[in-house]
Amino acid sequence: ERVARFQMERAFGTSLTKCALSSGHSSDGPRSGSRAGHVVPHKRSAHPKVVSRGDSVGAIATSLPAVARASEPVAKSPDAALAELSSWPSIAAPDLERADSGAELREIRQALEGLSTRLQADDLALNSIVERLNRLIAGVRLQAFGELRNTLERASRDVARATGKEVWFRLDGAEVELDRSILSALRDPILHLVRNAVDHGLEAPADRLATGKPASGRVDVSVRIRGGQVEISVTDDGRGLNLDAIRGRAVERGWAVPLDDSETAALVFRPGFSTAPAVTDFSGRGVGLDVVKSQVEALNGRVEVHFVPGMGTRFVLVSPLALSSMRALMVRVGTCTYAVACGSVERVLRLSMSSVRLVAGRPTVLDVDGRALPLAWLGNMLSGTPPTASAHDEVAALLLGTPPRQGLFVVDELLHELEVTVQNMGPRVGHPPHFSGASVLPDGRIVLILNVGALLATLCDGNGAGRQYVAPDPPRPRRLLVVEDSVAVRTLEKSLLEAAGYEVVTAVDGQDGWERLGEAQFDLVVSDVVMPRVDGLHLVRRIRESESLRDLPVILVTSRATEEQKAEGMNAGANAYLVKSMFDQQILLETIGQLL
Repeated sequence: ERVARFQMERAFGTSLTKCALSSGHSSDGPRSGSRAGHVVPHKRSAHPKVVSRGDSVGAIATSLPAVARASEPVAKSPDAALAELSSWPSIAAPDLERADSGAELREIRQALEGLSTRLQADDLALNSIVERLNRLIAGVRLQAFGELRNTLERASRDVARATGKEVWFRLDGAEVELDRSILSALRDPILHLVRNAVDHGLEAPADRLATGKPASGRVDVSVRIRGGQVEISVTDDGRGLNLDAIRGRAVERGWAVPLDDSETAALVFRPGFSTAPAVTDFSGRGVGLDVVKSQVEALNGRVEVHFVPGMGTRFVLVSPLALSSMRALMVRVGTCTYAVACGSVERVLRLSMSSVRLVAGRPTVLDVDGRALPLAWLGNMLSGTPPTASAHDEVAALLLGTPPRQGLFVVDELLHELEVTVQNMGPRVGHPPHFSGASVLPDGRIVLILNVGALLATLCDGNGAGRQYVAPDPPRPRRLLVVEDSVAVRTLEKSLLEAAGYEVVTAVDGQDGWERLGEAQFDLVVSDVVMPRVDGLHLVRRIRESESLRDLPVILVTSRATEEQKAEGMNAGANAYLVKSMFDQQILLETIGQLL
């Protein structure tokens, strides 16, 4: 009834009640005084009749024919009028359809809102499940650092026994759990630092007693978690670094000698640098530290050295907690996007180009927390793109590294932080400088991960502001000459070195080895001492007397183990002296790697 009333009022602009009153409700036919077939309107009464619901239905029904067909008298029953109304769709149907459509839209909207709510709940539940799975997977990959205790303690005892020293080894933080890949990658650098600490860090018992120290030296290895990184320190209470010896060796090599003590101490990480007079079964302090540094930086970590003269030395290795993923800062350089490990970013700065000065021909910002820091344009360093900023522009810069080895790198835009999965770039790409890996972003783009250690080395050790990367030629395998009269030992050494990737040529004695040296170019010689015709000592002397071969590294591997025999070999000019009775293939490979 209400729908019909509403539709008719809209269609005719009048009140159906008034139409009903004007047309009459009885079945007696038209009122008196009206012409047949016409509706005669009544004057409005001052007191209109109240119409009941049943009467109103009849009024609506009886008014429709009177309005629609004025020539026909209204004399139909309410039921017949309603039946006629239902058969007349031209007026009511469109509005009824719109009313039905509105109701359907409301139902659809309510259904969509319910669906959105359920999707949000499912998304939260899925994220919670994924986080739990990530924690479980990470837990499976974790390994306690204490599993290295026996290896490190045994290494310290062996070196102490071989050098006539006393040592007390302590491990702090054995319960700390690290990713297995991280622990495996850090095992050799830590082992090397422990050997160095005992071999050339600690003094002999008599010397320690003379300086008021206990006869037994201490080597402490501690592990702790700091934020998203692991910090491993190897500390000894020995003599500390000899800065005068370091500066003297730097002068011999033609290097610039820094005045700052911390910068001087950092020279021990230069390739091939050592203050040890000889390389024996265990590498000297400084020899191999470049390998330690490169291995840690390959993990997007860093190495620091601290010392107090006469009191001891502490090496600190800082590495991310996991290799598979890391938190990275995305930066744009030109049209390329790169990732920088957040743990390597000390600060993000806005610099005015007016604050940049040239110091020793290198761009430098003079006052960053009271320090002068070198500056480089990352685009120029990576691809040779010249800087475009003018003297009045402001640029975004990353402060990378830790004191005393820090630098500023200008980027075009800072984008956002992102958790990225680290992947190897594969054998075809190899290991280009300044990059440690790659990652695939959620949108499918590939980004390269910057090697912060390599960037700092380029900036601090050379003119990084204008250095351009050129793809290197494929490296030539290092060629080694093995001089050994024993067939079994010669075959063993040849197989070992070839498995390590070296090209190996053999000689049966010193005379044969000397002839081989005249026929081809070699990078290193591994020789026995006791051999027919020409022995190893005479071969070494010939090499040192030759103008073209005097710098060729030579390692003597022999069964002669007394201190006098070792001294004789080193005085002849050998770079390293290894005893067969204590032969370890890993030590041989490490020694070759250090000398090359």
